[in-house]
Amino acid sequence: MGKAILITGFHSWGKTTLIYELFQQRRFNLDFTYPIANVNAQFVVESHSNDDDTEDNYVARLQERMRRAPGRNNDLLCALCPTRERNNDSNRILQHHLFEQFDDIYLFVLKFKWDHHAKLTMPTLQTYFKNSRVNIVVIDADTNVEGDQERLAARHQQTLHELSNIF
Repeated sequence: MGKAILITGFHSWGKTTLIYELFQQRRFNLDFTYPIANVNAQFVVESHSNDDDTEDNYVARLQERMRRAPGRNNDLLCALCPTRERNNDSNRILQHHLFEQFDDIYLFVLKFKWDHHAKLTMPTLQTYFKNSRVNIVVIDADTNVEGDQERLAARHQQTLHELSNIF
């Protein structure tokens, strides 16, 4: 059984950009898994988040990717918005039977929007997901960094470090 890594932040926070940076590409085929340099894993990748669609469609997209991926016990890396909407609840998504196949689930929480104009309230987020079987990893290396490219580089490096600790 593999691990699920969910890059977590609200709409337009840089989730997809970070995924592109981690894999050094922008398109992910349903029939392939993808490595990250210096991380001992092969990932099924979904760069679209649940805030790009409905909860049901998001889960269906993840299920299809997992079903079509070569091999078994693949790890998953995807984007997740911490929504609480009636038809798009992130906590309910994590309770879906799709996630039963993973030994561990990690939320890599982007503490700040890419431009630092918004910040996640960590105690609220931790309380919301406390009944889930998730591990929360706060991505905040960009806290005191100026410039868009520099902030992305800081997030990228911290994410790689955290992934190498997990795998």
